[in-house]
Amino acid sequence: MRQLAPLLLALALGGWALQRAFAPPPLRYPGPTTALFDRLDPNGDGRIDAEEYARQSPPGSPLSAVDADGDGALSPWEVELLYLTVDPVWLFAAPR
Repeated sequence: MRQLAPLLLALALGGWALQRAFAPPPLRYPGPTTALFDRLDPNGDGRIDAEEYARQSPPGSPLSAVDADGDGALSPWEVELLYLTVDPVWLFAAPR
């Protein structure tokens, strides 16, 4: 049992490190990003899925082009990244 404890500790710390390594960074501008995201996420589930994206994006704009983590939906972090890359002024013009 004494030999198992270090292994369990290493596994626990390794899992924590992996979770931290792959977690999105915190929002740089949480106020405007959250206000914008809430407007773009009408069902309030915390993600913009393909159907919501298609209703609000320019025709022919694929979700995969802006889905940074490839999970098939946009998170607040991905929306902030998109607007900071494409049109940072628009992010700050979003209603609060």
